[in-house]
Amino acid sequence: MKKILLGIALMAGSIFGAQGTITIVGEEIVVTASRVEEKQKESPVSITVITKEEIEASGAKMVVDVLRGVPGLDIAQTGAFGGQASCFLRGAKSEYTLVMIDGMEVNDPIDPGRGFDFAHLSTAGIERIEIVRTSAGPLYGSDAMGGVINIITKRGKKPKASFWVEGGQYNKEKGFEASGASGLFNGAFAFNKQESYGISRAAKGTETDDHSATTVLGNIGFSLPEKIKAGVSIYSNNADFDIDDDSFDDDPNYTSKSKSFSIKGETEISLRPWLKEKIDVSSYKMRRECEDGTDTVEPFDCSSSWYNGKNIKTSWQQNILFEKDPFTYGLISGIEHEIEEGESYYHSEGMRGPWTNEFKKKKESNTGYYLQCQLKRANVTLYGGARIDDHSRFGQKTTYKASSLCVAGKTRIKTSYATGFKAPSLYQLYSSYGTTSLNPDESTSYELGIEQEIGEKVLLGLTCFQNEFKNMIVFDQKYKNIGKLETGGIETMIQIKPTDNLIANANYTYTQAEDRNTGKQLLRRPKHKARFNLNYSFQRANINLSCIYVGERNDKFYDPVTYRSTPITLPSYTLVNLNTSYNLTDKFTLFLKVDNLFGEEYEEVYGYSTPGRSFCGGVRCEF
Repeated sequence: MKKILLGIALMAGSIFGAQGTITIVGEEIVVTASRVEEKQKESPVSITVITKEEIEASGAKMVVDVLRGVPGLDIAQTGAFGGQASCFLRGAKSEYTLVMIDGMEVNDPIDPGRGFDFAHLSTAGIERIEIVRTSAGPLYGSDAMGGVINIITKRGKKPKASFWVEGGQYNKEKGFEASGASGLFNGAFAFNKQESYGISRAAKGTETDDHSATTVLGNIGFSLPEKIKAGVSIYSNNADFDIDDDSFDDDPNYTSKSKSFSIKGETEISLRPWLKEKIDVSSYKMRRECEDGTDTVEPFDCSSSWYNGKNIKTSWQQNILFEKDPFTYGLISGIEHEIEEGESYYHSEGMRGPWTNEFKKKKESNTGYYLQCQLKRANVTLYGGARIDDHSRFGQKTTYKASSLCVAGKTRIKTSYATGFKAPSLYQLYSSYGTTSLNPDESTSYELGIEQEIGEKVLLGLTCFQNEFKNMIVFDQKYKNIGKLETGGIETMIQIKPTDNLIANANYTYTQAEDRNTGKQLLRRPKHKARFNLNYSFQRANINLSCIYVGERNDKFYDPVTYRSTPITLPSYTLVNLNTSYNLTDKFTLFLKVDNLFGEEYEEVYGYSTPGRSFCGGVRCEF
């Protein structure tokens, strides 16, 4: 059965790949790619939309598990249930992806590369996830050089509430959602707590590494019809989890905590039918703590550390859109001012005596000015834009982007070109391993794609992409500008909806991600990746079957005794997940999920374990 499912996935995926939504791709309204609302099929760049329906059908409880099936996106996690989860878009470095929640930037300012760890983020309260799979730097700035992942939460409509509980071999979960609208106001709230246990992150470890994460999402909005919209959104995540010293290196009392909180206020004013003004102010804070006491394995060694990061951002955007037959004109302009600061402290005791490494609070700022023009006539749409970033340390940097969409009947052809840059992080500049002489990373990105609808039931697609990164910051005893990276490949898709209650999709991605200095494939990026998904609903039941194939990847083993790294090739693997649900009534739903149906043994990162076959069940109540 396993070979049959893999064969189906590869056969379909070798020709096409899926966009990942329960409805036929193209009708979803998206905002991330161009900063204004447009239909997905009208976007001139590659964008994947994962809807709440797909999330519910898959049974995935963490965002990192939802992202694993996205074309061109690879996940590498250092052990399941709380291990650090990095995301690589089209082979680019994980810190080249900007992550937002309701437009709030949540990349960690004190992370060495200013990346985002997906390990603790729940799917509760999420309306959809938009993934821009190409450079969006000319619109979003430095951190979006490789792409953008924007997580958009549910909004209040008719009064509705639900709660759920579930449990399984490795975890248990409880959560609550509520939303509603009355008169001029609307609001939504989501709470979720997940606890995981029963597995050691270090391969061949003997003690279990537990994980607990609490996520809170909320928003409240106010609107005057066609005039003024205002709202406040919040996001909070608290996680407590056990970690190990390294791959294969168990540690019974090494623990970590992370706390993050963000808040955003926004106002949108429609001054004219063709003119909108939007003002946003947001703040994001992150604190991480680690404690490693003495134990029987390390009776003389202990350490303690903490990391604080903060980001404050203010933005103003103006949208102009009007028609003058036969053209439609659009102009998006804006100004963003961002201040980030960070500090950290590390202290250890051991046989060689005490050692302290202190990163005193540092601060940098950036002001970005962006402009995007849109021109549409008949079935041709052209976008062109530029952005000037004025960094407090590096001065001005200009990036550009041009894209087009041509429609002929049910055929859509997309092209895109963009340049980008990535400013060094606070850690890369001011830590004991950093230097203020660093320059920004630079990039050039290209893509060409074609989509073909066949009737109302089938969508096909093929995209070719190429990215070139130079002047990259890499770590070689200290941070230096010596890296060169080139990635390229193809993403293919097919989506078939023969009936209203049956949908099948598949994808295949080929990625060549090469370090130009060594000529080798980058670590943890597979050349071949495929996914097949089938969803069938009947009467009161729903069945979702997902099959993911990940090809061989390069990795390395670091020996803490000899301080040497050994190249490793991680073998390919296939995961099959099955999720079922049954509506007892209109208010009560039972669900049962089997992850890793065939008990595949695999590693995403060498030396870090993953769970085998596991069962999980629960109930959801709506009122």
